[in-house]
Amino acid sequence: MKSEAPRDVGLVLAGGASKRMGSPKGLAFVGGEAIVVRVLRTQREVMRDCLISANEPELFESLGARVIADSRPGSGPLAGIEAGLRWVKDVGARGVFCTPSDAPFLDARLIRTILDRAGEQQAVVPMSTGPLGHEPLFGWYSVDVLPLLDSVLNAGRFATHEFVASLSAVDHVPLSVVRTIGDPDLLFFNVNTPGDLEVARRKEDANRRSQG
Repeated sequence: MKSEAPRDVGLVLAGGASKRMGSPKGLAFVGGEAIVVRVLRTQREVMRDCLISANEPELFESLGARVIADSRPGSGPLAGIEAGLRWVKDVGARGVFCTPSDAPFLDARLIRTILDRAGEQQAVVPMSTGPLGHEPLFGWYSVDVLPLLDSVLNAGRFATHEFVASLSAVDHVPLSVVRTIGDPDLLFFNVNTPGDLEVARRKEDANRRSQG
């Protein structure tokens, strides 16, 4: 009996160069485990199937998730999203929910909220307090955007926020809704530097103490 195609697939974006960290960011430890393991576990609370898109797939092959090579190494997260969307299109899924591999405080409630809003949208992106005002790397993307994404990448335009701005049907999850889930600064926290890693570890320790 053929298994049912997943409606949506989790996509962990692990293709960054990690120049400021000096080693793959997602493999740094917070709370006694690699950040990418935390991300995968949270995605799996909501989605049955998860992928990791990486420039160096061999680094992530032991994590129990399918690892796919970035379609255009060195082209940024958009290339990882493209690789993920091509895979999910082949299996008949609706789209991908993506997360950076270095986001230790992802919340399953945020994923559910975003997926519930997908409908006929091309993308669903949460608003934030960050410099862009939204977080395109914590978003859902439909397989229907693949033709446009392909043309954007072929033209050498790699900025994810510019790609989102070019779409005609995007639902931005209001900041007020995001705040019902948690502190946006924590939900979207990225570990880009050794200093960020220390901050993340302190935040994790504080969370554990508050939970008793």
